[in-house]
Amino acid sequence: MASTKDLVLCIDPVAKPRMTQSDKWNQRPEVVKYRRFSMALMLLCNRHQYVPGDTLSMTFILPMPTSWNAAKRGRMDGMPHTQRPDLSNLVKAFEDALLKNDEGIHTYVGIKKIWGKEGRIVLHFHENGTFAYTNYANVEPGHEKPDTTLAGRSDSDAGNGRGDTQAAAGNGHP
Repeated sequence: MASTKDLVLCIDPVAKPRMTQSDKWNQRPEVVKYRRFSMALMLLCNRHQYVPGDTLSMTFILPMPTSWNAAKRGRMDGMPHTQRPDLSNLVKAFEDALLKNDEGIHTYVGIKKIWGKEGRIVLHFHENGTFAYTNYANVEPGHEKPDTTLAGRSDSDAGNGRGDTQAAAGNGHP
């Protein structure tokens, strides 16, 4: 069994929008939302001294719509997110916020998007080069889940109203 450490960023993932020259002066809502996400993500990653390496492994947890009833929310929690936004646009937004150039990352492993109660980005770090996956859709700040221990919750806010991050360490499953 591989040993894994994960950094859970409590931020709603935002996809990179298609942008034009006019977006420099025309403040379209989707571009403003993306820019706010980008700044908040940079602050969170700087606070935890995270810099993307040459291999990227992560899970995007997208919040379920509040219009869903409790039964549907229970069924969909942790399930694959098969709607918009595209996974590639989520990854592009993540990379563009943290990398000055479009170089450096040469391997993508285990990148996925799932439904969750709240939006999060889980960055997976693996000690022995193997990749393990844990369902983080149900991880609540300050609570323990099977094979997962949460610690390091910060009280500061990065602009998303829920606090900033959690560092999760535990054993994944190969």
